[in-house]
Amino acid sequence: MPGRLLPAAAIGGDNGPVRRTGLTGRRLLTWIALLMLLPCLGVLLRLRRAARRVRALALVLAVGAGAAGSAQLATGGAEPPGRMVVAADGLHLRTCPDTACGSLGVLSRGTEVAVREARGVWVRVGAPADAACAGGESGLVQTGRRACRPDNGIENGRVAPWVHSGHLAPAPGGTGASVR
Repeated sequence: MPGRLLPAAAIGGDNGPVRRTGLTGRRLLTWIALLMLLPCLGVLLRLRRAARRVRALALVLAVGAGAAGSAQLATGGAEPPGRMVVAADGLHLRTCPDTACGSLGVLSRGTEVAVREARGVWVRVGAPADAACAGGESGLVQTGRRACRPDNGIENGRVAPWVHSGHLAPAPGGTGASVR
């Protein structure tokens, strides 16, 4: 139905009959369809965020279990310093050896990690993994800088987790060595 014609005097004009506009017909159906899709969009966004958290949690668990591979130190063919235990609550896994870098998650006290490389007071505790980069940002970074750039520790879409060695202790009965 095209809309109702109203006399010009009824709407304050004198240019003849004017067509009344508004939400009718197809416009109304389009808006109803969009309003019905809004909850679905919210669900999709929540699922996307949950998938990011699951990928970050998988990385944290892989580091905690020492399942990130048996990579050797980047400084040569030497064996990694060994297994260490987190000696603090809430130790952040960083994208690079700096507190300004993004946090991939948090390790709890007692979590055992396999040290792969030492750089000053920082140690790499996992092999490089997919950083889930999309739109120039990593989907794994939970807090802090998310940029998929080398200055944030993410190169070619890959990231390796780093922790501050001041919060690690040798694993009991393990081959842990002090990396300080």
